[in-house]
Amino acid sequence: MRESWWESLLDDVSSFCDSHGILIPKLDEPYFPGKSKRKCLDVCYSHHLRVEIFGAVIDVQLQEFNDRFDVVSSDLLLGMGSLNPVNSFSNFDKDRIMTLAKCYPNEFDDRKLRDLSY
Repeated sequence: MRESWWESLLDDVSSFCDSHGILIPKLDEPYFPGKSKRKCLDVCYSHHLRVEIFGAVIDVQLQEFNDRFDVVSSDLLLGMGSLNPVNSFSNFDKDRIMTLAKCYPNEFDDRKLRDLSY
């Protein structure tokens, strides 16, 4: 998840910065924390942004998601997301849809579940 979203986010941020005249640091240059130019950490801007910022934000968001929703609610949300027609159903996931169908036993009996699984 992190790797696929990173490139998309980087493209969106770069486009935004370009259109608003915001200077973007060169991502392969060394990263200096704070205002000190003497304390180089042997990491580049790209690593700092991807690992220390983006990764940390994803971890916080996932933890908040897990704290707010139980497993059944998460399965329902993920199953509904799998049915989203955006980008030609790019999020389609048969297993998540099967899990979603199992949450509705009055609508999907064993025969319908078996038919849906093919």
